[in-house]
Amino acid sequence: MAAQPVPRPTHPLKAARDKMALTVRDVWAMSKDIAERKKAEGFPDAKYYMISPMSMHRMESGTQFPTVHKLKSMEEIYSVPMAELVDGLLAWGSRHPNTRTQSKSRLGKE
Repeated sequence: MAAQPVPRPTHPLKAARDKMALTVRDVWAMSKDIAERKKAEGFPDAKYYMISPMSMHRMESGTQFPTVHKLKSMEEIYSVPMAELVDGLLAWGSRHPNTRTQSKSRLGKE
């Protein structure tokens, strides 16, 4: 009898998105609204709140760590505190050391 493959755990960002039953394009549209609102409020870095579908795929695959701006957008979209999102990402990175979720590259330590 062949061993059954162990299912890979879901990335915490994908789990949060799935819990809300949102597509990548839904997140993109909602984050564009957030960016537009931030721009209207006078935030000079408002464009960084937008999460493109490609960025979302990279973050959910662990090859890109989300910026603070994107985390703030996800916090609002998913109704999950940023600290909880970061804790999930760090836990994921510790279990999957070959991903960039550990943020070594973001700190210039590659």
